This record gives sequence, C-alpha cells and structure tokens, in this order.
Amino acid sequence: MTDPNPTVTIKGRNKSGRAFKQARTDMDKLAGAAKSLGIGLAAVTVAGAAIIGRTIEQTRQTVAYSKALGVSTEALTGFQFAAASVGIEADKVGDIMKDTSEKIGDAFRNNAGEAKEALESLGINIAAINKLSPDKQLLAIAAALDEVGTQGEKVQILEAIANDASLLIPLLDDNAAGLREMTQRADELGVTLTQVEADEIMAASKSLGELKAVFGSLSQDLTVL
Repeated sequence: MTDPNPTVTIKGRNKSGRAFKQARTDMDKLAGAAKSLGIGLAAVTVAGAAIIGRTIEQTRQTVAYSKALGVSTEALTGFQFAAASVGIEADKVGDIMKDTSEKIGDAFRNNAGEAKEALESLGINIAAINKLSPDKQLLAIAAALDEVGTQGEKVQILEAIANDASLLIPLLDDNAAGLREMTQRADELGVTLTQVEADEIMAASKSLGELKAVFGSLSQDLTVL
C-alpha cells in the first residue's frame, strides 16, 4: 500500500550539488507516490521547489550569521547542532555568540562591565580571549568554568558574559565535553556546512533564479527565497 504521506529528505552527507541530486531522486519517488494517489504534477513540483527553497534559505541564513559573527560556517552549524540537543534554537545560538563577542570586546576596550568582572573571576586574560572568535571564546570560558564551585556561580558568570549563555551549561560542563561530542557527531552525520559547500549551494540558488527568469511560466512553482 502506498504511503499517503511520503516524506522527502535531503540527507546531511548529500550537500551542495549532491543535495540537489538527492532532491531530484526524492522528487521522482514523490512523483510516483503522487501518481498512484491521483495527485497532479503541479503539486509535486511545488513540493519539490519548497524543499530546495528551504535548503537555500537555511544556507543563506547560516552564511549571514557566519559573516556577522566571524565564525566559520562549519563551526557555526556544528555548534547549532549541539545546542539543539539541549533545546536551544539556532537563532538563540547566534544571539549568545553575538552577545559574548560584544561584551568581551567592551571589557577589552573600556576595561569595565559585567563581562570584565566575570572573566577576571575565571582568571581569563581579556586581551587574549578578545582575539578569539565567539565559538572559541565560549570554549575558553568552559575550560575555566570547571574551577567554579557551584551551579549558581556558573549561571551568574555566564549571564554576565552573554544573555541566556547559562542555557549552554550542559554543553560547557567538564571542559565542554558535551559540546565537543555533539559537534563531532554533527560532522560524522554530515550536517555541518563548510564554506565551499555553502558557496556551491548559493551558486545553485543563483542558477535557479536564472531558470525562474527564463521559464516565467514556472515562476509560481519554483520558489527561491
């Protein structure tokens, strides 16, 4: 019996060009299922366009966050995967990293602020940590947090460094053992995104945009956000 709710998945390892080849294979499967259920080709086309559109939009957002934060796309997507395991959404990861970078920068430039006191309590050299990207700043903080006596103190210190940073405690405990484990797992699953792969997907987005312009009659079926 044909599954009335067929699913289409772009697997983590099938990135960039491979992702779109996988999407095409899945589209063929979806078309077969749709035919047996009497669903029109237009509906299948719209579903496939939505899949590709989501892939492109997610990549576009990742690249934007990466540039804004000064973090590689690979490190950012690995961190986001790890954070998701403890219920933290991708956007929140970006907010925490941004806040961390800004407050450490303020502590370095102005020699003042909550972050300055928090970093000094951890014995962290502010000039040195200021030179790191936000993901590495959080790793450096994690290493020092192991010397903090209570959970309450950890929360207070992390919140002084970045709003909601205490949500990361499960990942940062034990010298960020949980974070390292989950980012490694993300790499094994192929859900991290290198800059080369991101560039390839964005190039594919441009090509799809050009096709949309050429085949104006399909403009309502192809969605490139």
